Amino acid sequence: MKLHGKLKRCSHNVLSFEIPYNVNLELGKDYRLDIKPYKDSRSLRQNSLLWGLIQQLSDETGNDPMDIYIAALENSNAKYEYIAALPEAEDSLKKVFRAVKPCGTFTSPKNVEMVTFKCWIGSSKYDVSEMTTLIDYVIAKAEELNIYLHYEERM
Repeated sequence: MKLHGKLKRCSHNVLSFEIPYNVNLELGKDYRLDIKPYKDSRSLRQNSLLWGLIQQLSDETGNDPMDIYIAALENSNAKYEYIAALPEAEDSLKKVFRAVKPCGTFTSPKNVEMVTFKCWIGSSKYDVSEMTTLIDYVIAKAEELNIYLHYEERM
């Protein structure tokens, strides 16, 4: 079970959280907690806006919407990870990440030829701020190409 709540008290060895719903937990039972700051995930409205803008860019440029999306991920400083793997792992990485780009090769300490891949995480895993950055990039790219985008609700 995942919970989201506000920390109300932190003293000695006791944490007190306020959550907006009832939870039935057994007192005295051990539980594992993973505590980290809460970030709102991107909204459906943001997702709809992003894809509406990408479709407009596609209509104006003739480029495939997925190619525009991947270019936006790659060029907007979106979330990514570097992964070192065997060269043949590229196809498997493309099944997990939205975009994968080989960045260089190196020889491992065991004398195995490896590739460093830059792997971009898809926007479905973004928070509101990260999604805003991606949308801003798409809008700026359209302006750079002198394409006027219209913003409409697609809900």
